[in-house]
Amino acid sequence: MTRTATGQWFGRRLTDDQCRAVALQLDQAHPAWIVWWGPKTRRYWALPARGLTTPVLEHAHPDGLEAAMREVEQWHGIDTRGGAPALPRAVGAGSASPVPAVQPQPRRGSR
Repeated sequence: MTRTATGQWFGRRLTDDQCRAVALQLDQAHPAWIVWWGPKTRRYWALPARGLTTPVLEHAHPDGLEAAMREVEQWHGIDTRGGAPALPRAVGAGSASPVPAVQPQPRRGSR
């Protein structure tokens, strides 16, 4: 199989096992992400490992998925230096956590 400079893949179609291996390599190369291969969709999928529940990314080619992951990292400020995923930067000044603390409120009519 040959890969061009633009990231296009030419040659024979990869088997599901080979695509799973590519997804595993992407998953290991990007610890801030959970990456998997969808055999029914024949696409690669990625989800931030922690701190964000969206976006869920999908692409037919691993290069396209990798580019989308880098774009989301820049957009949300996900720090991946040193190989360790970090939580996205906090929204608003003085926030100690990127996830605001929510205090549970009693339900009306509860005893």
